[in-house]
Amino acid sequence: MATPTPIGFPLTTRRGILLLILLGAAFLYPLWTTGDIAYSRDSDIIAEHAGIKALEREAVATEGRIPLWNPSMNAGTPEFANPQSMYLFPFDLLFLVLPLGVATNLVILLNFLLAGVAAFLFARRHLSHPASALVCAAAYMLSHRYLAMIYAGWLPKMSMFALTPLLFWACDRVLDRPAPRTVAVLALVGALALLQGDMQQLYYAALACAAWTVLRLCLSRAPRPGSALPGLVLSGLLALLLAAPALLPRLEFAALSTRTEFSLDFLLQNAPTPADLRTFVDPHSRDFADHVRDLFWENNFYFGLALVPLWLMAFLGNRKRAALLLLGIAVAILLSFDTGIVRWLYGHFPGFRLFRQPSRILLLAQFGAVLLAGLGADALLAPGATSRRAGGFAAASLAVAGAAWLFPIPWDGRLLALTCAAIAAVGFAGLFLRRAPLALAGLLVALPVADAALRCAPFIATAPLDTAVPGRPFDILLDRRHNDGRVLAMGTPDIPAYGRAVILYGTAGRLGIEMINGAASLELRHFVEYLSIMVDGSVAGLPHHPLAWTDCDRITRPDLLRALDARYVVGSPDSDLRGVGATKIWESPRMPLFVFYSGILPLPVALWRVDHPLGPAFFATAVHPVGGDDESLRLLSGSASARDASVFGAGPELANLDFSGGTASFAERGIDRYRYRVESAGRNFLILSQVWYPGWRATLDGAPARLYRTDHALIGCAVPPGSHELVLRMTCPPLRTGLLLALPGAIAVLLMLSWRRRAAV
Repeated sequence: MATPTPIGFPLTTRRGILLLILLGAAFLYPLWTTGDIAYSRDSDIIAEHAGIKALEREAVATEGRIPLWNPSMNAGTPEFANPQSMYLFPFDLLFLVLPLGVATNLVILLNFLLAGVAAFLFARRHLSHPASALVCAAAYMLSHRYLAMIYAGWLPKMSMFALTPLLFWACDRVLDRPAPRTVAVLALVGALALLQGDMQQLYYAALACAAWTVLRLCLSRAPRPGSALPGLVLSGLLALLLAAPALLPRLEFAALSTRTEFSLDFLLQNAPTPADLRTFVDPHSRDFADHVRDLFWENNFYFGLALVPLWLMAFLGNRKRAALLLLGIAVAILLSFDTGIVRWLYGHFPGFRLFRQPSRILLLAQFGAVLLAGLGADALLAPGATSRRAGGFAAASLAVAGAAWLFPIPWDGRLLALTCAAIAAVGFAGLFLRRAPLALAGLLVALPVADAALRCAPFIATAPLDTAVPGRPFDILLDRRHNDGRVLAMGTPDIPAYGRAVILYGTAGRLGIEMINGAASLELRHFVEYLSIMVDGSVAGLPHHPLAWTDCDRITRPDLLRALDARYVVGSPDSDLRGVGATKIWESPRMPLFVFYSGILPLPVALWRVDHPLGPAFFATAVHPVGGDDESLRLLSGSASARDASVFGAGPELANLDFSGGTASFAERGIDRYRYRVESAGRNFLILSQVWYPGWRATLDGAPARLYRTDHALIGCAVPPGSHELVLRMTCPPLRTGLLLALPGAIAVLLMLSWRRRAAV
């Protein structure tokens, strides 16, 4: 229930929201004062998301719809079903009407403003003083953990961070009053959470929200604490219906991805160690060898040093609530480490094994930390607060500042000294301002803002996109408008990821290059297995764990490379591709390239042209029916040629083929649609260099043609003698089903929202 504004204090809910919007816009001014794009050498925006959004813009401009398929990575991969694309999230509309850099920056800004408003709304329901809620909101919106996401370029994760307090707020309102309007609002917030792209943080937030619900129901003094349960269940069902157009395609993709093979090592990848706890004092602390921590936005326990004195004050105001919040923070911190508890959860708790790096649960610890600080601000700003409390706050501030200053870690002395000085100054000022609550409230709000300015201002940098990722002389040659085929970025046995430096896979969509490599949260398992056999020549090296990158450091089966319509290979000049049948056509000893996690570096680069490409489609010399993946992999690894096709579910029409051959070429090459000219000398089986996926549909001379999964990862179809036009297009039946499910959900939510003329406050 919303708490009243203290008499004489002029901060209403609307004014608080307006202040947060102005504060966020002012702090993040570089995002809306330039036409550049948020940039860092470690940015996923540069490495991946800009390419996804550029592909969306191209598809809408050329084909009139958002892309279902991404031809620029992994020889083709689902795009709408990729959670990272977030094409149905409302903020994504900006990418369709604004330049790429401007849209990216505004989406970041909107996420931050939403985070502040959401935290304010939730805190306002549980804190007595509106300024305490404002402290929470400012500390959450401008926390190191959140601002570091700009540097890391975590565009999808920003949305879930913002939605977490809004999810708690909407759930809280249903618990207080399970009316149709509150249930509908929770359904809308839940749908937004499902539409955003970070399923891991959503999973953690949903678990925390469930725990919060159970706690509130257990502690409720109402005669029927369970009366809200039907409303919570209904809102969850409505949220699932509303988000079904995005969820069902994602589930189809996930079921065919490498994520179905679980790995404890994958879960615990880059897990924090006790040494990382020193970031509690300084987020940029160096290690004991005086090296700057890599990936400082991960495994970081800096919740805001300026909040710690308020944590101590919280126990003076409401010891029980403070203890519960502290327990929640401790649980989130414990679950971020490699412990027996986490290993047990991996083996027994539903869904826990799907993700990696459990330290991302620290989102919840950050949320709890700002709420605990809000309780402390409440204790300090409460009407009639004694001088003893003001003295306690001053003592706590001086103690925290002194302890941080003396803490034995290698830290950035200047920034830490300024932070400690600000904490001590506010604590000392509290002694004189206890009878001036407005001035004291202003100082408490300014404290986390100052902390953010000192710790995080360098994160908010922008640069022109063309400057951030320098072009290469051969980019035009590799562009799909001039290159009929695909490009392989090749590493070396010593540096398998070398190809990522030459062409960062996620940027290919923006450059118009179709890559055989890829980088995504979901990778198609059958394509990864195909690529593994192409690299190793056997099933012995198949990865049985989730992947994020499809690197290639050697080619044992050149025929499988040609079957992917590879026309060019880029990589280190030291690579020897003569055995592959490729000719070096260009070389540079020092080319400035954007290297992920390193920035712009001069590297040696070479370009090869693949001799005798098979083209976008080619004819099989034999067909072998297969009944499952194991048999398909065995035949693929043992075949002498990619033309010796293994076919899933071979029908009667494949019984009388004469394999007389012919020619096939592109007549039209789009994103979701491809048209081929086919000249068949007889009854043939045509193999298309497109990665198999259930959504593909084809017509041959206008009539539906049956497609077969071929050579484990490609597609094929039978063609009769003569000249033909084959049209291949990507469809998404789960999307259509999702839209049908969303319609009754939307009608139900609209009816519930209009149930009363006025919404509950």
